[in-house]
Amino acid sequence: MEDAATAEIARVQIWQWLRHRVIDRESVLRLLDDELAALGAAFPWAAPDEVRGLFERTALADALPPFFTSDAYARHLAPGRAAGRGAHPG
Repeated sequence: MEDAATAEIARVQIWQWLRHRVIDRESVLRLLDDELAALGAAFPWAAPDEVRGLFERTALADALPPFFTSDAYARHLAPGRAAGRGAHPG
């Protein structure tokens, strides 16, 4: 849970920095390219295009989605299931 919480804080902070013009989109995309290259070098089985898509949808969108975890879960942990459906009862 702590990793997801840290990722949530970081992506919201990036979204806010962009909205308040603390950093420009081009700089964020350049850093994203660098980080994805490092990810691919360290973990050849990683899917950088999927990581990029998740980041762009949840940190670079005009409107801030409430959570990145809903998108990530629906696409990667339970593909084919709508987010929020099939949750464990109780």
